[in-house]
Amino acid sequence: MLALDAASASRYFVAVATRLDSYLSRLGIRNAWLADRCGYAESTISAWRRGERNPSVGARHVLASVLGITHERITQLLRERK
Repeated sequence: MLALDAASASRYFVAVATRLDSYLSRLGIRNAWLADRCGYAESTISAWRRGERNPSVGARHVLASVLGITHERITQLLRERK
């Protein structure tokens, strides 16, 4: 796995958060709804959407299941460049 310096890691987290937030917003999904269905704290969902933390691989599996998409699709969504 490629190691990132702090600035690069921060930009990566923000980029992932922007894509995740945009996708969830397009679907009209709120943090409380997603937290309830995923079993994560609402503060965790919020941290993902703000770029303070990134969903782990396991969390991405849960997100994909709740959103009715494949793990590959959620991974692709979070990696897309816009």
